[in-house]
Amino acid sequence: MIMKSLRRICFCGPLAVVLLAGFLAAYPRPAAKGSGITKANFDRIVEGMTQQDVEGIFGCPPGNYTNGQAFSGISMKYRMKYEGIRREFWTGYGGDIEVAFSKEDGKVVAKHCMETEIILKPTWLDRIKGLFKDVFSARS
Repeated sequence: MIMKSLRRICFCGPLAVVLLAGFLAAYPRPAAKGSGITKANFDRIVEGMTQQDVEGIFGCPPGNYTNGQAFSGISMKYRMKYEGIRREFWTGYGGDIEVAFSKEDGKVVAKHCMETEIILKPTWLDRIKGLFKDVFSARS
């Protein structure tokens, strides 16, 4: 009786693991927040859209979706100079996008897109090398 139970456990345990792994692999995962910030989606934005329409295209509200690895270079390089506008920025790995909305009616009046500028953070190995570099350069 014990051997029969042991055989069932030995057969059913790995089978359950394989079935669970197959289910998890086939289960659809939601897209990462900010993954819709792309040049292709930027091209879909037309004058007269509302911010809600733009958020629907990108799949998220304005913000930085790069886990702090990028900054909005648009604000420094291409400042839109329009009177009576409100500027919103979407920064993702697929692009850095600025959309200007009229303060009057809240509709898109201008847009700009550029490649995202990624800030490479030093790895732990780079940090250790930096510590030793400082120690050895102080002796010279």
